[in-house]
Amino acid sequence: MTPTLLVCRLDDPAVRPGDWYGLLTSGERQRIDGLRHQRARDRALIARVLLRLELAQRLECRPEMIEFSFGPEGKPALAGGDAWHFNLSHSHDRVVLALAPSAPVGVDIESRARRTRIDALARHWFGAGEQEALWALDDAARRYRFFQLWTIKEAVTKAMGRGMWTTLSGIRLAGVDAGRPELQLSNQADCSAPVAWWHFDAGDDYSLALTHLAGDGTPPDAYWIRPGETPDPMTVTADLAGVRQVIGSD
Repeated sequence: MTPTLLVCRLDDPAVRPGDWYGLLTSGERQRIDGLRHQRARDRALIARVLLRLELAQRLECRPEMIEFSFGPEGKPALAGGDAWHFNLSHSHDRVVLALAPSAPVGVDIESRARRTRIDALARHWFGAGEQEALWALDDAARRYRFFQLWTIKEAVTKAMGRGMWTTLSGIRLAGVDAGRPELQLSNQADCSAPVAWWHFDAGDDYSLALTHLAGDGTPPDAYWIRPGETPDPMTVTADLAGVRQVIGSD
């Protein structure tokens, strides 16, 4: 049940989104064409292409044959089965696809260089203990810590297939500074399965988080990927990680 992470660099000259436009369905093309900015269109196109290509390889079918269904909160899944679970995220020049057999995954990547009012977001969505630890850090460390916590929180909501704004208040990370990070879930974020989670510094000022429901904490296999090519191993080491066990389990 080891999850897989595939990271594509849109700033790689060999990645040409327009080459893959014809692989998508008319509905996918229509949604992508409706995006205002070219960079956003490129990110969305590469994300859908990677998803179709990688699922097709695992299911041994043509990419255009893959059909999707959508959960109550809009999370996509393979139509007619759950042999493979997946999740997508993108930010600036990075697109990330997470895949796992049998159990849901959630992934989030964020550029720490983006213009983000981290203080306002933390005051609204972080718990008192998380905020206290955040304000004790200098500016650079505070920004890094914010994106560590934010990406983990978002990856958790995506793995669960729930609305982000209804679950964020129930997701807390305690014990980070003590070296004993603990993921705490409550209210609408509570979960009846173990949750394995990781945060990685993905280089070039990107934070990357992954969560795996029912995972045992085995780190993901990570790769750089160009659409249609063999992936290259990517070395990532988690600077925060853990497994949130079900309350009451052994």
